[in-house]
Amino acid sequence: MEIITDQQLTAADKSQLGRLLHACFGEMEFEIGPQATIRAILRAGNGIVAHAAVSIRQIDLHTSEEEIAVLGLVCVEPSERGKGFGYQVIQSLHGSLRMPFLLNCGRGLVPYYEKIGYKEISACASYFRDGKTVIDSDPVLLYENGISILTDMRNWPIYIGTDF
Repeated sequence: MEIITDQQLTAADKSQLGRLLHACFGEMEFEIGPQATIRAILRAGNGIVAHAAVSIRQIDLHTSEEEIAVLGLVCVEPSERGKGFGYQVIQSLHGSLRMPFLLNCGRGLVPYYEKIGYKEISACASYFRDGKTVIDSDPVLLYENGISILTDMRNWPIYIGTDF
């Protein structure tokens, strides 16, 4: 398992990561660049088989400012699924950063994330993209990572950015 910054990605890594992201998410546009604070990458054979990215954000909870890790682009090579690789990359990020994690995911993925300790805190997310507020119909989940902020966040309008 490697925890790396975007600056540490080689051209070959970016190419492999681009193929993996397209295999997992289809034809979405991905720019592998300085958007992520850190990435967890699991390699097997000659390629990257699992990946997750984190972007650290400041959030205002009205009673305090908190740093929070926004988890995204969690993916496992389709032929390698069911081997615990997704769990491994997520747990490696949890262990690397001592702060709460937020993620925005499809409704069908909520049970998976709940099994590893995430709690749904909002039925949808809102964030800014290109100067406009975007409402995303997918739920927002929180992993407190040993830091209790859930009480403060229940009444807070969720803002997360999803660009990695």
